Amino acid sequence: LGRGAYVLVFNSAGQLFVSQRSKFKDCYPGCLDVTISGVVNQGEEYADTAVRELQEEISIPLQESSSNLQQLFIFPYEDATCHVFGCAFRFTWDGPVTFADAEVESGRFMSMQELQQLLQDDPEQFTPVGRHILGLYVRQQEQHAD
Repeated sequence: LGRGAYVLVFNSAGQLFVSQRSKFKDCYPGCLDVTISGVVNQGEEYADTAVRELQEEISIPLQESSSNLQQLFIFPYEDATCHVFGCAFRFTWDGPVTFADAEVESGRFMSMQELQQLLQDDPEQFTPVGRHILGLYVRQQEQHAD
């Protein structure tokens, strides 16, 4: 059982960044992912990890990410590959996205409609924990809209 930070990265048009994980990742290799994520290291808080991962995986400057990070919710998650207490964040970014390390092969912003269609057509191409977080996020947004 570990702790993980998971960041939903949106642009100002409301599109969500979807990445393809490296084929060399231990968990969910080659899958699409709706979050930028990482394991919380000893001595780190969830937000520290989120900021670090945004820089490591998609080259977001630390100052930018730490000032614009919004905590959403903490959740438990378990499947055959992953068992974590996670913290989800929302981050808005309109700047360039570059893949700084070998964890992310590619990615792009896409509309929620396009994303929902991809999820409907083939949910298994996405990481299970990412699908779970997106479902929690959508339900949270619907509740706040009521």
